[in-house]
Amino acid sequence: IEQGYSDWAPMQSVGYKEVQEFLNSKILEDELFEKINTATMQLIKKQMTWFKRDQEIQWFDGSAIDEAKSFVNQWIKSQ
Repeated sequence: IEQGYSDWAPMQSVGYKEVQEFLNSKILEDELFEKINTATMQLIKKQMTWFKRDQEIQWFDGSAIDEAKSFVNQWIKSQ
């Protein structure tokens, strides 16, 4: 912040933006963690919406490791 990077685009990303608000006394420490959590959840929702539009993405359940490995191996062989 002291070096003038507060307006730099990466400093506006989730977490950094909220920490800057805290360091500039715009929010309290209790609000900091809640704001980071809220911003993170909003980002996750946006990303999931964006990814669900891509019909080429193959989704796997987190516990389906063998199924995912099989899919990747078959895809590699097809290339």
